[in-house]
Amino acid sequence: EKAQEALMEEDEEEEQEDPAHVAAFLEVVKGVEDLMALPTDITKKNEVYLRGKEMVKHIFNINSDAYTSGEEQEIDENVAGLMFPKALIANRADTMIKLMCQCISRAFNTESRDEKGVLQIDLNLLLLSLTVTSSVCRQKDMLADLSASSVTMLLGECTSRLLDQKFIRVAGQSEGAKSSVVNLEQKVVDTMNRVCVDLGGNSNRTACLTALVGLLDESAPSASNSEQDEDKAGAYRREKRAGMFIKLVTHVLSREKKATLPFSNVDLQQLVPVLARFYQRHPTSAPAAGAKEEARLQAVKTLLTDILTLRGVAHLNAAVDTVFPDANDAGASVLRRFVFELSQRHTASRSVELEQELAALVSVVCSTKGRDSAAIDKLCAFTRAHTDVDVAKRLQANKVSQALVEFIQRQIQDRNRKFETSNDSNSTNQHVKSPVLSLDPSSAVAMAASAVAAGTASASNGPPTPRGGAGGGSGSSAVEERLKQLRAKLNMGSGGNASAAAAATTGSSTALVANS
Repeated sequence: EKAQEALMEEDEEEEQEDPAHVAAFLEVVKGVEDLMALPTDITKKNEVYLRGKEMVKHIFNINSDAYTSGEEQEIDENVAGLMFPKALIANRADTMIKLMCQCISRAFNTESRDEKGVLQIDLNLLLLSLTVTSSVCRQKDMLADLSASSVTMLLGECTSRLLDQKFIRVAGQSEGAKSSVVNLEQKVVDTMNRVCVDLGGNSNRTACLTALVGLLDESAPSASNSEQDEDKAGAYRREKRAGMFIKLVTHVLSREKKATLPFSNVDLQQLVPVLARFYQRHPTSAPAAGAKEEARLQAVKTLLTDILTLRGVAHLNAAVDTVFPDANDAGASVLRRFVFELSQRHTASRSVELEQELAALVSVVCSTKGRDSAAIDKLCAFTRAHTDVDVAKRLQANKVSQALVEFIQRQIQDRNRKFETSNDSNSTNQHVKSPVLSLDPSSAVAMAASAVAAGTASASNGPPTPRGGAGGGSGSSAVEERLKQLRAKLNMGSGGNASAAAAATTGSSTALVANS
């Protein structure tokens, strides 16, 4: 208990932020905000502009551990008194992402001109802010609490800037320029792409999926601005962005499906509203939808199908009912109908798959006339997993003799009977060896306490006496003695031991969830 209290005190100390560090962080943020407040035609030689860029670089050095690792040999005197732990950046990830998005936007919106009077991009500020953003997005713990609005903001900024006419024009003008300039622009493109991919893979999954569905919704032509009304350049950029979001959805889903429990950490109640809005604007029965529109619908449909398959339709329906208690809500009704149709199609598709699998297994068994023991074992395992399948009907469909059908059925029945008998025997032995398993589940906390107490006693009394050895007694008497000990433990009061047991149980459960 003392050790646990000490650990809790340490955690509380870690959670408490040093006011001096917070003040330093806010001062750094203010330096960047002052840069943002400058007129867009002021760059390079302005003192406030230069200080703001120095603050952006300082954030990068702290977040990438450049100061502590020795990569940054000397700390600039302008930032020497503004040190703070990188945890402050993680705790304020939304603030940091918003700040870097403003820097990216300013870099593109600068009114600085070259010798020929052509508007330029502030490539230096752009690359610096993208480097900070990339260093944040590479670290999963930095993005744990990032909101969906911040994910939307950053993905929207990066994808739109990749297709910005100004950037394309500047890149085109530099074809005959020095290779260093061309490499700098290529680095900007590579970093933007990296930011989008890392953000999709490392951010909170709920926030990421919510943002992507929302961005796919926005990338469709609106009712007041149909594809026919758009100019070709605008339509091209919109469709290109939609393609980027679709690729990101595919990337995120492929990563989520590799998780131990896919979609278990996705808050469906946050995702449902954007799904309802999407399907209200993009009905699945829309006639003659374009190829890109179909791709948008297919991406969101894939997301829903994966949730239905890996999380279950009951969880999704429960989330819809919680978010939209009114059954007549327009958005909810569209989503409910689509989820129902999708689940029906999924069930039908799964039935076809099972039928095909059964047919293949029966075909092998019949072709060997029931003599292939391994094939019979596979068919038995299939029938145990899917008790509603009609094996007899499938056997008869293979046009074999009735005698062979009966012979194979007898083998299946005999093997399944042996399997059940073996399971029952193992279950009985398990209860004899571990009488704790047969106790009332409501006494789980007391059992945990007795297990902890028994473990402590064993550790203090030396190694256990071998069963059947001196002082060991018979197996039956040992079980009876153990039951007496457990009953004595269960009759304890609910004082300190119960509290310790509850703490032990809670700790174990938390560790298991964290590991999953």
